[in-house]
Amino acid sequence: MSVRPAYAAILALLLAACDLAFPSGSEPQTPSGSPAGPPEQILRLSYLEASLDPAGLFNGTLHLLVRGLTGLDEDMRTVPAIAESWDVTEDGTHLTFHLREASYSNGDPIVAADFVYGWRRLLDPRIESGWGYLLADLVGAADLLAITPDSVPGDEVIDSMLAGLGVSAPDERTLEVDLARPAAYFATVASFPALAPVPESWITRPGATEGGAFVSSGPFVLTEWVHDQRRTFEPNPMWWGDPTTLRRIEMRVFDSEEDAVEAFRRGEIDLLGLPALPGTEELDALARPRPGSGFWFIGLDMLTPGSPTARSAELRRALSLAIDRDELNEVVGFNGPVAGSPIPPGVPGHDPDIAPVFDPVAARQSLAQALNDLGLTDAEDLHLTFIHGTEVGDGPRHLELQWRTVLGIDVQFVRLETDPYFERLFAGHDFDMFWIGWYADYPHPQSYLEPVFGCQQAVNFGGYCNPAFDQLLDQAARTAEADRQLRLYAEAQRLLVEDTAAMFLQWPREYALVAPWVEGLVLTPMDDLPGILFLDQVRIIARD
Repeated sequence: MSVRPAYAAILALLLAACDLAFPSGSEPQTPSGSPAGPPEQILRLSYLEASLDPAGLFNGTLHLLVRGLTGLDEDMRTVPAIAESWDVTEDGTHLTFHLREASYSNGDPIVAADFVYGWRRLLDPRIESGWGYLLADLVGAADLLAITPDSVPGDEVIDSMLAGLGVSAPDERTLEVDLARPAAYFATVASFPALAPVPESWITRPGATEGGAFVSSGPFVLTEWVHDQRRTFEPNPMWWGDPTTLRRIEMRVFDSEEDAVEAFRRGEIDLLGLPALPGTEELDALARPRPGSGFWFIGLDMLTPGSPTARSAELRRALSLAIDRDELNEVVGFNGPVAGSPIPPGVPGHDPDIAPVFDPVAARQSLAQALNDLGLTDAEDLHLTFIHGTEVGDGPRHLELQWRTVLGIDVQFVRLETDPYFERLFAGHDFDMFWIGWYADYPHPQSYLEPVFGCQQAVNFGGYCNPAFDQLLDQAARTAEADRQLRLYAEAQRLLVEDTAAMFLQWPREYALVAPWVEGLVLTPMDDLPGILFLDQVRIIARD
C-alpha cells in the first residue's frame, strides 16, 4: 500500500506496466510523406483523462496551463514564478508575495485577488476539492477542513469562515499569507498547480475549462478538448516567461495499451511513461530513468506500550540489519534504488551518504541486546505481527525467511485487501509492523518527514514521536534561508534513521521512453507525465 496526501482519505498506488516493443532492429518510424525542411515543433503523447479545474482531481496536464506564485527549477528548488519575490517573517508565520506584471491568455491582468479566490475555493466544503489540505497551515483552514459532508453549515457561515482565512490582497500585486504555525516551507507548497490563480469571472462560467475557454496563466493554452479522445495545446500569446519552441502539443487517449504501442511504433507518439525498463536492446537504449517522488518502508509500532518494537530500539535495529534490501526489492519487483532514508534522489535534502546496511552479524548482536532489554531468553519468545497489502508480491515470504534465517524470529504475516488494510492502520495498533509507501505532492523535506513521522500526525501510523525530531522540524519551519533550512532537515532525517523509526526499503523509479527526435526533455521526481513540468523547454529535431 502507498499513501499520497492528495485527498482527505488515504489512496493506494497501483502501478500498471506497459509492455512496449518495437519490431526487432527498428526504432519508431517516421510517418511517410513528411515534407522536407525544418521539423514541425509538435510533441505527441498519450494521457489519462482527468479534470482541468484547479480544484478538481486533475493530472499533470494542468502544469501546461497554470503557474503559481512560485515554481521549481530543474533541481526542484523553489524559484519565483508569478511572484517575483517574497518575504518571510522571523517566526515563519507570515509571508508576503510580490507579484510581477503578468496577464492571462485572454489579456486580463493576473492580480492577487485571484489567488485569494482560488485558495478559498480549495477550502470551500461546497466545492468538495481534494486539495484543501495543502492550505492546512493557513489561519482558519483547520476549521474548514474539519467540516464533514454530513455537517456542512449554511452559506452564511461558510462565507464568514472563508472571509477569515489567512490570505488577503491589500493591492493587485501583493498577497499576504498568515499561517497558524511556522511554515517557511509554504513557499514551496505555493508552487503546486492547485494553488494557481483562479479568476472568479472565468471559473464560474459554464464550460470554463473546455477547449478555447480555459483562461491560462501558464505557457500554453488549451485549443481543443474532445473528452476521452484528445487534447491540443498551443503557445500562450500572453505568456510572461521564456518563449516556447513547441508550436503544438497533442495528447491522445487510447482504448488499449496495444493501440498506444502501435502508435508509438509508427512514430505517432513521441513520449511514453514506463514503470520499468522495456527489456529489449532497442527500447532500453531509448529509455531514461525517472526518479520517483516517494519512498517505501516498513513501519514499526512505536506507540503501544507493550509492543516489543516500541520498547526496544535494539530490536528495531536487528530487524533492519537482517534485511538484504537488494534481494528483497528484486523479489518484490521494485526497480528503484535501495533507500536508506525518506527523502529520495532529485529532491532537495536527499542525503546519498545515508545507506542501509545488511549485516547479519551485527543484527544478531542487536537481537541479543534486545532480548535482554525485553526480559526474554530466546528469540522464539518474540511474537510479532506484520500486516501488508496485496501489491508486494512474495516480499513478505522473503522477509519471513530472512528474519528466521538471520535472527531465528518467526513473524506472523497478515495479508489484507486495500480497504481492510487502511481501516486496520487507522483503527489502532494491534500489529508490530506494516509495509507502506508515501508519495509527496511537493518536493520539500517537510513533505517527506513531518506528515509520516511527526508526533501525532494523521498518517504517522507507527506512532513515532521524538521531541528532538519535532523540534528540528519546528526550527526548520521558522527558517526562511533555504540552505539553513536544509541543514536542519538533514539533521532531523539523520536522527530519524538513527532511531530506526522505520525500515526504509526503496525509492521508486520509473522510466520514460523518448523518441530520438525529442530534445530538451527534463525528467523530475514530480512528473506524473514524463517531463510535464518542463515541456515548454522541449524541441523537436529532424525525425529521419
